[in-house]
Amino acid sequence: MRGFREVVRANGRMTASLLHPTPALAVTSPTRTATTLQAPPGQRSAVAGFGAPSFGSDFRISRQHPPTPLRWFQTEAEFHDHADETLETIMEAVENLFEDEMDGDDDDEMPEVNVSSGVLTLTMGSHGTWVINKQTPNRQIWWSSPISGPRRYEFDDEVGAWVYTRYVDAKAAGEDVNEEDFLDSVTLGVALASEIRKLYGLTLDLQV
Repeated sequence: MRGFREVVRANGRMTASLLHPTPALAVTSPTRTATTLQAPPGQRSAVAGFGAPSFGSDFRISRQHPPTPLRWFQTEAEFHDHADETLETIMEAVENLFEDEMDGDDDDEMPEVNVSSGVLTLTMGSHGTWVINKQTPNRQIWWSSPISGPRRYEFDDEVGAWVYTRYVDAKAAGEDVNEEDFLDSVTLGVALASEIRKLYGLTLDLQV
């Protein structure tokens, strides 16, 4: 299982460790060293090279070109396995972060995160509630944030992460992409880590 985490109780606190890290997950931020990714024959990874942005002119997604989703999942069951694991990984990472960094602080402001029936809800006090849920027909994970609004993410097996569909569509359409526009949103993990950093000044290690 990709990125499976072992949860251990120590002194009453939940901790998690990554048992089987996937090499592809080393790409944690679009500002790091370039990574050359090879997609299967006839199918190009839309985020190949996003590890080292080359900032060009601002892009606009052309709706003259239909989106080209990445069909990495062969079955619905495979999609559910990956998506469910992703939601659980997010929940554990968020719980661990705030338990470690906000222990003893005002409980009223302690964020609460839950996963139920394919929907993750993250309530961060007065900042509002984030919803991250599976969208089975499209094989996607949908994101709703009080800061950035709605987004859609689809899985890229070469990167081992859920990638913002606007980025995928723009690449597939051959648009000139301004990589800087996606620094805080290119993957699902990057998006959540960015917003938690803005609100709390904390670093969330989340590679999904």
